[in-house]
Amino acid sequence: MYFDVRLCGNSGCWTETNDVHGFGGVAHNMTTLDECQSACVDNNTCVSIDWDSSNAEKSCWIQTSTVTAATMETGFIRHYELNRSFLSQSYLLTSYCSTLLVLVSRLLHDAYSYLRCL
Repeated sequence: MYFDVRLCGNSGCWTETNDVHGFGGVAHNMTTLDECQSACVDNNTCVSIDWDSSNAEKSCWIQTSTVTAATMETGFIRHYELNRSFLSQSYLLTSYCSTLLVLVSRLLHDAYSYLRCL
């Protein structure tokens, strides 16, 4: 089961999908998700990213064309689609709200994973 959550913050507006990996991305060595998202926003051809929290050297995968997403039951890869129309309309929430949404999304994901094991 997937939880799609729209996250808006300093690095744009994103739709987050847990356990999904998009094919065709290029690996970048970024230390934070915000860094990876900012690199995507700064690249006019970027449409989405994958954040792999299990791989410190290749955690950020930037996709510059529409991707085919595949289900990955890993628990540590998250796919983020950039919504540039929100960027151009300046519908950005504060970092506080963005952080809160991320925490709620991960809590839901963890709760679902826990219940699935029962």
